[in-house]
Amino acid sequence: MADKVPALLDAIELVNQAIALANIAKTNVPSDDQARALERNLLRLNTELAVLNAELDAALNDATGIQGPSASQVAQIESLLNQVEQATNQNAAADNVVSLTGKVLDLATAAISNH
Repeated sequence: MADKVPALLDAIELVNQAIALANIAKTNVPSDDQARALERNLLRLNTELAVLNAELDAALNDATGIQGPSASQVAQIESLLNQVEQATNQNAAADNVVSLTGKVLDLATAAISNH
């Protein structure tokens, strides 16, 4: 299962970057609705991060049943990493951050649900 470690590490990096981006967006005085959406996504991102870290631990300990992200999900992770990095560099608006963190959540949830 060690072959899934790099993909899991990429997924963890993506979720961590999305969390950082959402926290930055919260400081840009979003509307009440945007702030609530960011908080919801932050809670879910932190939950997904905990699950990904547990899967990484299991993969590092050669546990069976850990599949990690698929090849297409790995490609999506790379694409989203680039989008998150661009949004961070451009100080993206809260609406864009809510949308982007939602995409990260969908991908993280799908990657975790592979088994």
